[in-house]
Amino acid sequence: MVVVVVVVVVVVVVHTMVDQLRAEASNVLKPFTVDPSDIDDHVFMTLLHPYYTSRNLPIRTCSEHDSEDWVVEILALGTSE
Repeated sequence: MVVVVVVVVVVVVVHTMVDQLRAEASNVLKPFTVDPSDIDDHVFMTLLHPYYTSRNLPIRTCSEHDSEDWVVEILALGTSE
């Protein structure tokens, strides 16, 4: 008995998706300000800004694990704090 499994993956690319959201996101974020001289704002910024969150990551991506580290440290961890 032979079992054949076929998996079909469809990727939909929408080049303007971020552009559509930019104006609304800008309006939502206008009331928020970050003052780096305020200690609470500074700590908040260090949790989100890639300049700080990428400090211990490899410069060159050589493996899937390197990519995973970048995604977790830069994108996922900041949003979960």
